[in-house]
Parts: sequence; C-alpha cells; structure tokens
Amino acid sequence: MKKILFFIVFSTSLILNGFGCSASLNVQAPSRGQHGAFDENGFNEQGIHQVTRTEYDPNGFNRAGIHQITQTQYDPNGFDRKGIHENTQFSHDSNGFERSGIHWITQTHYDPNGYNREGIHQATQTQYDPNGFDRTGIHRDTQTQYGPNGFNREGFRSFGLNFGH
Repeated sequence: MKKILFFIVFSTSLILNGFGCSASLNVQAPSRGQHGAFDENGFNEQGIHQVTRTEYDPNGFNRAGIHQITQTQYDPNGFDRKGIHENTQFSHDSNGFERSGIHWITQTHYDPNGYNREGIHQATQTQYDPNGFDRTGIHRDTQTQYGPNGFNREGFRSFGLNFGH
C-alpha cells in the first residue's frame, strides 16, 4: 500500500511538473541534535528542549506539559503549552490578550480602551484612564460606572442620553 501511495504522489508530481507547476512531498524525520531526536514539542528522550537546552521550553513548560512556575498545565497567565487559555478555550484570555501580551483585536499591547494585560492605561500609566475609569468601566471617585459629572466611560448619562457632553 505504501508503494502505491508513493507512486500516486510521484506520478501526480510528474503530471503537475509537465504543466509548469511544481509539487513536492515533504516527509520530516525527527530532528537530531547533539542530544538526540526531538519530539513535536522540541524535547529529546532525556526531556531536554532543543532551543533552551534545559528541561523547559521557551514558555516554561516541561516535556510533560507542566509549567515550571505554576506546577500545573497552565502558565501564570492561564495559557497551556499550545497557547490556549484555560477559561476561554481560545488563544486569548477574557480580556482579549494572547500569550504574547498582544490584544487580538488591536494587535497591540493595549485593548481598544487603552489598557494592557495588567490593566494599566497607556496614557496615564495607572489603572485609570484620563477620565478616571478603570478597565471595567468603574470610576475611581464614585466607585460606580458613572463619574461625578454623571457620564460613563463611553460618555453617556445614566438615563442613556449624552446631551451636554
């Protein structure tokens, strides 16, 4: 069966090449370094990572998928070895940040409201935006979603109108 499959792929490759196209069959053997073959996660049989040359990959996971700091399958930000967040089951956390700290919508280190992963606003370098609202939209002085002037973060009054703002 393997010979037939190879022949079909090889024959298809020849036919495609006859029309000026190219095709190739890439069969990758496990990479080998001075420490032996590496698995799909970059670890050899002794549990040494091919890049870091330690028992942990660049994201802090060992061969078994356990993180060196948390001693769980998730890093301190809640991402597993494959970059999936434990709560959202997506490649970003509940605030929209990927493992790298990049926001999935803005493609920067800040969310659409100007906050980074840690909740620090880019303009003020504090947990509050220039109008006194935090990441969740709570005002620092009133501790409600409305500031002292009666407007929320988006500029609306408590009854939904934004006249005079």
